[in-house]
Amino acid sequence: MLNANNLSSIEIIAYCLMPNHFHFIIRQLEPFGISGFMRNVCDGYAKAINKERSRSGHLFESKYKMKHIDNDLYLFHLSRYIHLNPVRACLVDLPEEWPHSSCRTYYGLQRDPVITMQLVLQQCRGLTNYKNFVKGYLPQDREKSKPFCSMKDDRHL
Repeated sequence: MLNANNLSSIEIIAYCLMPNHFHFIIRQLEPFGISGFMRNVCDGYAKAINKERSRSGHLFESKYKMKHIDNDLYLFHLSRYIHLNPVRACLVDLPEEWPHSSCRTYYGLQRDPVITMQLVLQQCRGLTNYKNFVKGYLPQDREKSKPFCSMKDDRHL
């Protein structure tokens, strides 16, 4: 799905793929870079699902939503929000347990050459501080989510 053709005009700062939606923080390097990337991602996903399920047509109800990130602090907090999404959804207990996110890369647990972490990590002066920044919200997120969590067996993509 991701190849050099759809990554030459953007940088992926962070992402999280959830069972019913996804989040990306993308920096556009060329005009229309984000729209081209999103078209490739959405079309590729739709083709794979349609093939798997012997169906055709659109999968997504509407076009993706975009928000402009206008300052570094917003970027910093948004990356944490994205990485904690699987915890809030009761899919995992810790964000680094979710394999469909850039969190493991940010935590230094795996290498992903597609992810550009510098913009976020310069806000907190390194991986360890970022990890502490994210984990600082975990107890609150777990407590808020607890009433809505189902059995662990129901947690999968």
